[in-house]
Amino acid sequence: DEPSQADLHVHVGTPDSFRPAPLHPPERKFVFYTVAEATRVPAYWVRALNQCDEVWAPSQFAAQALVHSGVSRPVQVIPLGVDCRSPAILRPHHSDGEPFTVMWQGSRLMAYRDGQPSDGDRKGGFQLERAFRRANLPNSRLILKYLPIEGSSYDFRVGPVWYICKSMSVVEIDELDAVTDVFIWPTMGEGFGMTPLEKLAKGIPAFATYWSGPREYLKDFPLRRLTPSGLDHVRFNGAPARMARIDEAALIELMKYCHEHRQELPALRSTLFDSARDKWDYRHVLRPPLLAAIKRICDH
Repeated sequence: DEPSQADLHVHVGTPDSFRPAPLHPPERKFVFYTVAEATRVPAYWVRALNQCDEVWAPSQFAAQALVHSGVSRPVQVIPLGVDCRSPAILRPHHSDGEPFTVMWQGSRLMAYRDGQPSDGDRKGGFQLERAFRRANLPNSRLILKYLPIEGSSYDFRVGPVWYICKSMSVVEIDELDAVTDVFIWPTMGEGFGMTPLEKLAKGIPAFATYWSGPREYLKDFPLRRLTPSGLDHVRFNGAPARMARIDEAALIELMKYCHEHRQELPALRSTLFDSARDKWDYRHVLRPPLLAAIKRICDH
C-alpha cells in the first residue's frame, strides 16, 4: 500500500532528478534502470548509480558506457521490446500519383546556435530535411513529426514537407504510419531507440544509425544499414564523450535507393513484422531477464 514498504524499488530514468530519500530505506533493495546515449555519462550520474544494489540497462552499448564511466555496481542488460500482438500495417503497392513518403520522429526539429539553424535534438530531423530537399525525389514527401516543446502546436505543409508539431494519440500515429514508405532516423546515439523498433514491428522499413542501442536489434532485420562515417568528440549531458556522425550524402543516397526500390519495399513488410514478433516481442526479450533479475536481487 505504501511505496516505501516495497521490497524492491526500481527508478526508471536518468539520475538527473534522482533523490534517494525517502523512497530508498536502507533495508530495501534499490535498482536504477537507466540509459547511456553516448560513450560516457557524467560523474554525478556515476555517483548516484553507485548507491544502488544493481544497475539495469536496455542494451549492451549502454551497459558498457556505464561501466567505462566508472559504475562499479553490477550492471545487467534487460532489453526493451514491443508488443507484437497487433498485425503489421501493410501498405499496398503504389498507385499512380501516390507520393513516396519518408517519415521522421523526434522531440525537437531544429534549434539556433550562434544564429544558425541546426538540429534540435540528436535524432537528426533537420539534417534529414536538408538531405531530402537536396535529393529532390520525384513525387515524394517528408513527414516531420515532433513535439511542441516551446508550447506552440502546428500542422502545415510547405511543398513536399509536412511539419507536424503537436502531441498525437496512438491512433493518429498509426494513421501516419499507414502512409509511410520508409522511416529514417539519423540519430547520434541511443541507449536503445524504441521508435525504429516500433516501426519495424508494424512492417515499416526503418533505417536508424547502425551504432549504439539500435544496432543490437537492427542486425536482426534484412535492411540496408545507415552506417556512421565516424564518431565525433562531443559533450553530452555535460560529459566528454563520442557520438555518431552521419554524412548528409549518406542520407541522400539512402533515400534515392529506397525511392528506386519503392515498388519492392512492400514485399518486405511481412518479413519485418515476423522478425520483430519472433525476436523482439517484450514477452520473449524483456520479461525473462527482468523476472530473473528481480528474483536474483530479492533472494540475495
